[in-house]
Amino acid sequence: MKVLAVTNLFPNAAEPGRATFNRQHFSHLSELVDLELIAPVAWTSAAATLASDRRALKPQPGKIRRAEHPRFFYPPKVMRGSYHHFYRWSIRRSFSRCVAGFRPDVVYATWIYPDGLAALDLAKGLGLPVVLKAHGSDIHSISGSARTEQTRKTLSEADGLIAVSNDLKNQMIALGAEGSEIRTVYNGVELSVFRSGNKVDSRKQLGIDPDRRFLLFVGNLKPVKGIDRLIHAFAKTQSPELRLVVLGGGSEKLRLEELAGHLGVGNRIEFLGPQPHDKIPRWMRAADALCLFSRNEGLPNVVLEALAAGTPVITTAVGGIPEVVIADKNGFLIDPEDALGAGQTIDRVVAKTWDSGSISESVARFSWATNAAETARILSEVRSSAYEDARAR
Repeated sequence: MKVLAVTNLFPNAAEPGRATFNRQHFSHLSELVDLELIAPVAWTSAAATLASDRRALKPQPGKIRRAEHPRFFYPPKVMRGSYHHFYRWSIRRSFSRCVAGFRPDVVYATWIYPDGLAALDLAKGLGLPVVLKAHGSDIHSISGSARTEQTRKTLSEADGLIAVSNDLKNQMIALGAEGSEIRTVYNGVELSVFRSGNKVDSRKQLGIDPDRRFLLFVGNLKPVKGIDRLIHAFAKTQSPELRLVVLGGGSEKLRLEELAGHLGVGNRIEFLGPQPHDKIPRWMRAADALCLFSRNEGLPNVVLEALAAGTPVITTAVGGIPEVVIADKNGFLIDPEDALGAGQTIDRVVAKTWDSGSISESVARFSWATNAAETARILSEVRSSAYEDARAR
């Protein structure tokens, strides 16, 4: 089976840490299907300077045959309800070239709008079936926006739909998608990389005092990740020796540093910036707990990765998180608006003796191999159904 994938969520030479979960997903999927990829690069990003040189944006993981990175031209922050037109125009040449040379059986777009609608517009004109995958923010961050109706339209026209959690599936149904056409396929974890290990050894490898206690945040410094709420809770803990390490970059860094200083915990929080993905497992094994106080989520891979590394998680009950985090077994769900209560939970988690092996075992079913196999099966079913429909006509 030949699959042409379309997504803005994919690394490139200028942004090697972009959407590493999708790199893993497509790498494993390419072991099961013939896969070509169109991963447009926003013209406003640093990667846009490399977009005309495809060699600079390689190599690709796994057995992906080819990946093209056309520039995605659009007017920033305005006309968002029309972004699919700009997206379609930006990728049309790459799409036509891939279809002519590769002759795909099915088109697979991850991120509902504008990626999904642009892919639908291009594929339907050629009679190609389309499967779309929702990640989270592409569904639950659109309420009242110009993208709402476009998202409804996209969901209704797809030949197949994938959600990363049951919660996200229910939100898609609330937007008018047919429930019977949506499959839940949880994201995976590289279980050979994210695995439980000796905390003291991990701290020594990172050059950290073996007796040091610290919390860990990993992710983009964006409002949706709730790092401000985490800092408020951290300021309420009763453990003055406890530290918070923040790994990631983004527009919120300065504001968060100012908030930490205002709350009197600036000297206990370290903003270390983005880290290479291969170092993240060591950080997770070294931490006393991973904290993620998100305002909304699909099912964040950072939670699955921390649990696979044997580290408890303190997080909010949003999206698919409650489907994997079980109180007292592998972490705690907190009310992020109750800073005092969240701070007390942090103290309790740090003081508790956890069984890292048991925590790791709680997510043993979330492998990328399983994720890829389920995705390939759905793509095959949609392709077969489209073929039968074409024969019937």
